[in-house]
Amino acid sequence: MVRYWFVCWLLLIIGHVCLAQNLPDETSFARQRAAELIEDLPVRIKKVDDATVRVFLQLRLATFYWSEPSEQSRERARALTLSGLKDLDEHRSDVVPLWAESFREDLLALLELHAPDLAARYRNGADTTEKVTAGNAYDVAYAMLRTKGQAALAVQTFTRALSGGEAPTMTISYFLSELQRQQPSLVPQLLSDILVQQERRPGTLSVEMLFWLLDPYVWQNDRDDIKRRFLSVAVAATAESYEWSDSGKLATAFDLLRVTVPLTQKLVPGIYPQAAAQLATVRARLPNDTVERSAIAERIRQSADTLSQMITEANAASSPFVKNDLLIQAAQLAFTRGKPQLAFDLAMSIPSDDKSQSWRQQFLSELVKGAVENKDAQLGLAIASKI
Repeated sequence: MVRYWFVCWLLLIIGHVCLAQNLPDETSFARQRAAELIEDLPVRIKKVDDATVRVFLQLRLATFYWSEPSEQSRERARALTLSGLKDLDEHRSDVVPLWAESFREDLLALLELHAPDLAARYRNGADTTEKVTAGNAYDVAYAMLRTKGQAALAVQTFTRALSGGEAPTMTISYFLSELQRQQPSLVPQLLSDILVQQERRPGTLSVEMLFWLLDPYVWQNDRDDIKRRFLSVAVAATAESYEWSDSGKLATAFDLLRVTVPLTQKLVPGIYPQAAAQLATVRARLPNDTVERSAIAERIRQSADTLSQMITEANAASSPFVKNDLLIQAAQLAFTRGKPQLAFDLAMSIPSDDKSQSWRQQFLSELVKGAVENKDAQLGLAIASKI
């Protein structure tokens, strides 16, 4: 517990220093005093025994130094960033895996933002003297996106990974949601770029991923040309569903087709008969509770308060599978709507199994990052204790 309060203490110091930098009446004295306060922190940080805390502190201090315009600060920032990455590699077994990945993403994002040439050397393996383990490119792009004013660079990193053939992860749904909030004008082109990869290499996006992308492609998107392409991709991805034996995959295909088939009739009538036939085939192979879930989804979609309706439906659901799925969706919706405490409560109300455990770990990691960024130490510690 002491180590976490020490982290919170440093966060407050750095937060106050950064806040002071934004005040109109900032003075040179304030800058000098701030520099004195953190001058010896790198040395002190290296003496911290706990690897998790040590890397976290290097990350926070590097973030501060990168924000300073002087060459000396940039050199310190570079050294701290590389030190944090090496620390992660050398003490891999001492850091909780979820924290390790989160720290690595944020540190690599700093390199992408402030030292792209150096970041490129690491990505390409050209720098063998200071080589560090690469992070997932989509996670790094998402970490960059959370840095104010860096949406364009984050999109560039995202599309580079996409065009390079890196397999997309569920992070892309979080990325698109955050990009829609920050820079909605950049979303249509990125939606198109993602579809290009699926059109060139069918299977790039799984049926499950296509389902989670319904919101940005259907409900949030007002470009009919992009909708038509997404609908065509969805129908093509489920064309062989009559051969599938995995009930979970069939249920996801049904959820995807349930939404896309009516739109196909309107926007892409040429493939509607095929789409309708696929929906009927999948429907016939599913139990009744899956079909009932479809009716639930429609009630949620038509509700004026989708989040409240989603929670109501989850509480009323008799099927544990339906209940858990609705709670997961509600938690994610609460998070995107700026209700982290509710999102945390909903996530923790979901019984732990193999499927939900993986989702929960990633989701709680995102909640912790949000709490740190908002300087909500109490919520951050509560969430961290459950990871």
